[in-house]
Amino acid sequence: GENSRAYEILKRVERVSPDRVVLMLNIADVIWGSDKNKSKGYYKKYVDSMGRAGKERLIPLRVFERIYYK
Repeated sequence: GENSRAYEILKRVERVSPDRVVLMLNIADVIWGSDKNKSKGYYKKYVDSMGRAGKERLIPLRVFERIYYK
């Protein structure tokens, strides 16, 4: 329920560790309600990173639903 506070914390983590894969998913989830376009960008980065790691099957379904949300 405190998405703006969570986003602030996650952005600090991103400055220190921008390539952390799960961080991209966490940020996308937190900002989904307030900024869908920005959120989709984070979801896409997450999918790309998971694909490079050979972990596509571990991507939650909601990620794809939200990337293609109109």
